[in-house]
Amino acid sequence: MADTGEHREHKSSGKEKGSVASFRSSAPLGVLGLGSRSTLFYIEQLNAGYNRKFGGDSTCPLILLNSNFDEFNPHLPDKWSDLEPALKNWLQALAKLSVAQIIIPNITLHECYDRLQGDLALESLNIIHPVSRTIEQLQQSGCDRIVLFGSHYSMQSPALTKQFTESGIAIIRPQPGDMRAIDTLRQRVYCHKETAQELGVFDRLLTHYSELAPVVIACTELSVALSNSRPDIFDMARVQIDQALQGIVCS
Repeated sequence: MADTGEHREHKSSGKEKGSVASFRSSAPLGVLGLGSRSTLFYIEQLNAGYNRKFGGDSTCPLILLNSNFDEFNPHLPDKWSDLEPALKNWLQALAKLSVAQIIIPNITLHECYDRLQGDLALESLNIIHPVSRTIEQLQQSGCDRIVLFGSHYSMQSPALTKQFTESGIAIIRPQPGDMRAIDTLRQRVYCHKETAQELGVFDRLLTHYSELAPVVIACTELSVALSNSRPDIFDMARVQIDQALQGIVCS
């Protein structure tokens, strides 16, 4: 008979990292659930990273507050009058759960969060910001220029461009036809309709543009499409995830 683990003896002090006892005052991580595929990608990656660290049957201790993504998606990327109150409301709800750090699994929404800076209701939140953290890693690596892959909006976003250029990092944009192909793949991944051929084109574009400069991926659906990590690719979603895991391990 297979051992299901139901009768294993386990002496617990109640103080193990990620135990129920450790959640009584605060949880190490809160995730704001948004689009299904991107949210599941983050949770799977968090669980995998946590398990690599602690082994066994360990999974990442977190609290998921699943929003109604229909409050966001019709207004993306930049209908701020609708996006700002929706994001503020959900972040405040997540903050009430006493989480130590927060992941927003949507890169574009961080521009919305930046626009809420100065709001006293949100000032105590520890948001793991993918843009600022990626810029830090690029600076540590000595990179002074990057190729930006993202949604069509993100690849041309003045706000994103400003954050990089003010940090001394120039942005190279893909050719117009390649930008269309990248944005089309993003939409296909969101709908679970990407094909092996489209993924192959994406991989070839990554290889081509990484010969010019490191590629920064600023779109969660493109993070899903990324087949494996490479030293010449800085994936904002995985940067967030790595930062969250570091915070949990060190807590």
